[in-house]
Amino acid sequence: MRANAVIIIVMGVALVACSSPSLNASGAPGSQLAVDRSGATPVREGSLLRVVGSSLMLAATPREDAAILGRLARGGTLYVLSPTEDDLASGWVPVAVAAGEFASVDCGAPCGSIPIGWMALIDLDDGSVVEADVDCPSQPIESDELMGMAPLVVLHCFGDTELILVDVVSVPTGFHELTPSYLLEPYWLAFTFGPYIGDTGPVLHFDPSTHPVLPVMNSGDPVKVVGSFDSPVSETCVAKTFPAGDDQDEIPELRDFAVLQCRTQFVVREFMVGPGPGS
Repeated sequence: MRANAVIIIVMGVALVACSSPSLNASGAPGSQLAVDRSGATPVREGSLLRVVGSSLMLAATPREDAAILGRLARGGTLYVLSPTEDDLASGWVPVAVAAGEFASVDCGAPCGSIPIGWMALIDLDDGSVVEADVDCPSQPIESDELMGMAPLVVLHCFGDTELILVDVVSVPTGFHELTPSYLLEPYWLAFTFGPYIGDTGPVLHFDPSTHPVLPVMNSGDPVKVVGSFDSPVSETCVAKTFPAGDDQDEIPELRDFAVLQCRTQFVVREFMVGPGPGS
């Protein structure tokens, strides 16, 4: 769902917000009810769940005899992915760890840097896991509040809401040493080292189909940036073996992680170097 809100952030101070997106019961835009299980606690794509039991098991596949990827400690938060009716009918829902202490048992490659697995619905229905009471920042929002949020919490709260950021840009120099076991593609969307806005981010991603030539920018330039997270292009993201080359192989078990990682990146629609906030 394309949200229609616009949030304007200027040097850490929000100026204008208009046309707020529709919200569900948790206050998150674009979080749709997947299936109402005959009076049971509903499961919403994009919602956040909190572990209130002693811990929660994440399974590798939606089966009772599945390998255990790891356990999320009490207080941890889960982001609900896209459950199908068949998933819910079988008693499982796909989730990603948004925050908390995750103890890996046999996670390995499927986790990437964001553990993704399956949660048994019985944990939700028996009260071991509840819908998280997330205090999403009201609109307008201050930039430091946005940047201090966990990536999946940002995704939950704002989805693909259009944001207008007015701040200074920072352009890193030198090279970013990479020694991963995989690379995510398309690289323009997946990279996490590049120009960013404000003191801490987000990193600015430019779609080559709309920005074939990157805009000229220098650290300290005052800029106005229009863009959003949760780009539709994220659905094309994949993980491939490293180092890069023509013989790279896709890593299927990292497909969901690649898509989710790309969804948390900020894609620029408009970039303008300006005289500075308030002028």
